[in-house]
Amino acid sequence: MAKSFTFHQALFGYDAGHNLLASSLSMPLEAKHMLSVATDLSGSPPMEGFDISYTGLPLSGTDYYAFFCTWLAPEMPRPGCVWSHVLLIQLADFAELKALGGIRQLFKRPTSLDWNLYETPITFYPKDISVPPISESAAVELLAALYISSERSVVLIANSSSQFDNLVFEVWSQQWPRLRRNFRFSTGSFADRGRIGPLFDLQITSGMHRRIWQNDSKHLLLEGSWISSSTTPKAMSVWMPSAVNDLIFPNLENFRSFLFDNGADFEELRGLFKKLASAYVGIYANANNDWAAKLFWVAEVFPEPKQAIRLKEHLLEGDQSFNSEEDLKRITEVISFLLSNKESRAFEKVSFNVSMAASFLWDKQREKVLLLLAKIVRKPKTTLSNSFATAVSNAVKPEELKPISEHYPELVPILVSHRPSLAFGVEVWRLPEEAQWQITEVLNKLPLDSQSWGQIMAAKFVTATTVAVRESVDKAGTYAILGIHIWLSSKGANEYLPSQIWREALATPVVDYLQSENSISPESLALCAWIIAPNTIREILNSTRNDVQILAQQPLSNLPKPLRLPTAFLLVTLGLRACGPAGIILIRRGYFEVYEALATSTEMRLNFPWESWILLSSELPQPGTFRDWDRCKRLRKAVRKWIERYPEFKNSILNERNSIERSKIVRETLDADDDQEEFID
Repeated sequence: MAKSFTFHQALFGYDAGHNLLASSLSMPLEAKHMLSVATDLSGSPPMEGFDISYTGLPLSGTDYYAFFCTWLAPEMPRPGCVWSHVLLIQLADFAELKALGGIRQLFKRPTSLDWNLYETPITFYPKDISVPPISESAAVELLAALYISSERSVVLIANSSSQFDNLVFEVWSQQWPRLRRNFRFSTGSFADRGRIGPLFDLQITSGMHRRIWQNDSKHLLLEGSWISSSTTPKAMSVWMPSAVNDLIFPNLENFRSFLFDNGADFEELRGLFKKLASAYVGIYANANNDWAAKLFWVAEVFPEPKQAIRLKEHLLEGDQSFNSEEDLKRITEVISFLLSNKESRAFEKVSFNVSMAASFLWDKQREKVLLLLAKIVRKPKTTLSNSFATAVSNAVKPEELKPISEHYPELVPILVSHRPSLAFGVEVWRLPEEAQWQITEVLNKLPLDSQSWGQIMAAKFVTATTVAVRESVDKAGTYAILGIHIWLSSKGANEYLPSQIWREALATPVVDYLQSENSISPESLALCAWIIAPNTIREILNSTRNDVQILAQQPLSNLPKPLRLPTAFLLVTLGLRACGPAGIILIRRGYFEVYEALATSTEMRLNFPWESWILLSSELPQPGTFRDWDRCKRLRKAVRKWIERYPEFKNSILNERNSIERSKIVRETLDADDDQEEFID
C-alpha cells in the first residue's frame, strides 16, 4: 500500500487587508507575516491568463515548505483581492514524495465564508498518473536556464500561468530532496517576488510585465514564444538529453534515482545539477563499460577530493560481489587508474576496500598486479599506493615468493616491508642470498619487537642460512630460544645439525636459558647441550637436574637422529660425574652407543662428533704408554672405576645386554684384567 502524507494547511484572503483566515497549525509570527506577503498579489495581474497560479518556497524558521495556490477573487468588494490556499509540507517528506504536481489536486478555492475546511490537517494519497505532454524544446531551454545560469533568477514570459506549469512541476519533481525544499518558484509573478528576500529560482510572468526584469542582471529572461512546441531544440549540453528524457519518462533510466542518491552530499543546489547530470552521463551512458573512462569523467566533473564522496565510493566499490568477469575488469581498471593517473587525486578522500580488491586481483590477475606494483614502487609513495602494496603483501602466500623473486626480485623486499610476518616463514630464507640481504636491510629499518625477531631468527635457523645470523640472534634476545623449538619440529632436525656459525651465535642465549630453566623438554635439552661449549656444559648441567633425568629415561631413538649420539656422549659424561643412583641411569642410557661409536672410529675417520669426545674425555683416565686412539679402553676403565665406587649398580649395566656384541662389551668392562695397560688416574 502506497504511503500517505499529512499536510498542515492555511487559508489567506481579505479580512481588513490580506491576512491569515484559517490554519491547522499555529505558526510563528515571522512565518505568518512572510506568508501574508507571499500569498498576496506581487503586482497588477494582466487581464487574462493568470487567474490561478502556484508558488512554492521554504518557510524560514520552520521545518516546512509552503506550497500554495492563489486565485484572483473578483467577487470580493476590494479590487485586487486573492485567495491563497497554503499546504505546509514537512521538509523530510520531500525524500519520499515522487510526483509533486499531483499535490495540486488538494487545493480548494473557498466557495463561502465558512473556513472550517482549512482548520484541520489534510491527507494526501499519491496516485500513479501519467506525465502530461511536455515540449522538448521548452524543457531544454528551461533546464539550461536553471542549471547552466544557476546564479541567476529565471523569469519565463508566458501567455498564461498554465502554459508551462506542467513543465515546472516535472522539473521540481526531478530535483533531489534538498534542492526541492529550497526551490523558490511562482507561476504568477507580476513583480519580482524575491526583491526583498532571497532570489526566486523561477518566476513566470506575462509579456506586459517584461520591462520589470529586462535591465536587471540578476535575472535571466526567457521568451516563451522561443520555446513553443514547434521550436527545434538548440544544441544541447552533453547531460541535457538524459535530463529531458527523465522529465518525459520519470526515472526510466534511473537518472532521478542517481540525483537522489548523490545530491544529499552537497550544500550547492542549482549549480550542482549539471555536474551530477554530467557525472550520470559519464558513468551510465558508456556503452563499452570503460571503467577508466568513467573515473576520468567523474574526476573532471568533481576534481576536488572532498566533492562527491558517496558517488566516488560507489563508483570504486561497485556492488562488491567480486565474483564475475565484469567485476574483474572493473577492479583491474579501477586499481590501474587510481595508481597510475594524476587525476586519481580526485579520489584521495574516498574509502576504498583495497584489501578485498587486491586479494581478488591476486587470485585472478597475478601478473597484472605485479606489473602495477613494479610500476608504483618507482613513483613517490601515496596513501593509496601504500595501501595497495600492503594489501598485495597480505594476499601473497609464502610459497609464492620464489617465483616472484625470479621475475620481480625488487618486489620481494617491498612485500616484506609491508608484511614483516612473511619473514617468519622459511620460504623467505631460501631465496637467493642477495635477496635475503635486501630483506634483512628492510627488516632492520622496521620497528619490530624481540618476539618478531625471534620468529624471523627461527625461520633462518631452520633453513640454515648464513645471512646476518648473529645480528638476528641479538635482536631476538630471549626469544632466540624460540628458534630451538621450531628447528626441532622441522624436517631438517632429522637430517643435520646446525652449522658452527649458528652454534656460536646461539651459545649465549642458550646458556641463559639453561641457567634459568630446569624443566626443559628432552629434545630441547639435547639440542641446547650440543650448542654450547664442553666446559660450559660441565658448569651448567648435572645428573640431578630433573630434565636431565627425564632425558635419560627415554630411548635415544625419540630424539632427532643427528642428536642421538651427541646426547649419548652427554649422558655418559654427566653420569660419570655423578654420585650414586643419579648417575647410573645416564651411563646406562648412553654407554653402548658411545662405546660402539668409539670402537668403529679410526685415525682417518671419526664416527662421533669431535666436540662430544672433548666433553667426555675429561672424565676418562688419561692414557699411559698405550696409544691415544684406543679410546674404548679408557671408557671401559672409567665406567669400571665408577661401578667399583657404587657396586650396587653393577647389575644395571648387565641388564642392558640385548645382543652378543653388547654382552661382550659388558664382560670387557667388568673384567679387572683390562687394567693391565697403564693409565694416569
